[in-house]
Amino acid sequence: ERVKVIDRKGDLAAYVVGNIVEVELLPGYQIEWEFVARSAAPSIDLFCDIPGHKDAGMTGEIKIR
Repeated sequence: ERVKVIDRKGDLAAYVVGNIVEVELLPGYQIEWEFVARSAAPSIDLFCDIPGHKDAGMTGEIKIR
C-alpha cells in the first residue's frame, strides 16, 4: 500500500509506504491511495467509525476500475 501526500498546490509532497492502518486527512487536502481491491463490485462505500463522524458527513466511496 502507498499513500501520496499532496500539498495545497497539487504537487506531490511525500509517500507513506507500508502497513497503513489509519490516515487522517485535514480539511482542504486530498490523498490518492493505491491498493489491490479484493472485490468485484464497481464501488465500495467507506466512512469514519468514530462516533458521530459518519452522521456528520465523513463518508466516501472507493471506485474500482
